[in-house]
Amino acid sequence: MQRSLALKITSVEERDLGLYYCIANVNTHLTVGKGTILQVSSVGSSWFLFHHWYCVGVGFGLLIMVLAVCITHWKTKSNKETTNKTPTAYSTKKDNNTNSS
Repeated sequence: MQRSLALKITSVEERDLGLYYCIANVNTHLTVGKGTILQVSSVGSSWFLFHHWYCVGVGFGLLIMVLAVCITHWKTKSNKETTNKTPTAYSTKKDNNTNSS
């Protein structure tokens, strides 16, 4: 059955954006299409793109902040381990078998 169907959406809003699937019942078998993405075209999309780039910027900022905290913690832990090491004290044992004059 090489039939074609179309979906037309007028006055698209941001909440309409997403992935749409075509589902059909063919000979008592449910068939699902591969899906179509509804996205904003380049006309009038500067507001939508601004929010995407803003989220990307905030995400990278958070990633850098987490990395800075981890690196600082690691360096502080390394410094504490090196300062807590006490120098080894060597003691000399006097040999009782030696003759002293």
